[in-house]
Amino acid sequence: MPFIQPLDMGIIENLKVRYRMKLVHFILEKIEENLFDPFATANQISGKINVLQAIQFVSESWREVSCSTIMNCFAHCGFSNFIGPQPELDEQFLFV
Repeated sequence: MPFIQPLDMGIIENLKVRYRMKLVHFILEKIEENLFDPFATANQISGKINVLQAIQFVSESWREVSCSTIMNCFAHCGFSNFIGPQPELDEQFLFV
């Protein structure tokens, strides 16, 4: 039974892309700092990330997902009738 799922319309994908960029950046940083065996693969290095680091990557990635991305995904699911003129969104209050 199909449901309207705005998160599936691009929000999750956007979050995953940002998370993966942080993960790749972390791996490259560690390789440049020579903190790992020079013959270690990216999978071996990414396996060294602890749960706290992963949660921080997800948290930072979520903060980078823009309000317009979220609004567009909801509009794509048919919620556009509920979106009227929007006041300027203060980004600092949107993230808890």
